Amino acid sequence: MNYITAAEFQMISRAVVLWYRYYGATPIVGRSATLCREALALFDEGVTTSEDIAAFLIQEYVADDSLIRGSSVNTRH
Repeated sequence: MNYITAAEFQMISRAVVLWYRYYGATPIVGRSATLCREALALFDEGVTTSEDIAAFLIQEYVADDSLIRGSSVNTRH
């Protein structure tokens, strides 16, 4: 397990906040969990800015009920 610094945590959190702002969506636990998991995975793959992570999240995850249930339509491998 990789540990992240406080600054990295803030950057990842900001990416998720940017997704919510882009869609004007209300934060919901299941939706946030899905977005955070994906943001962490992107960070682990070397994406290191909140803007780049948010751009991917915005492109891959449309604000709809599928994210509330924690499922995704993500096809990234």
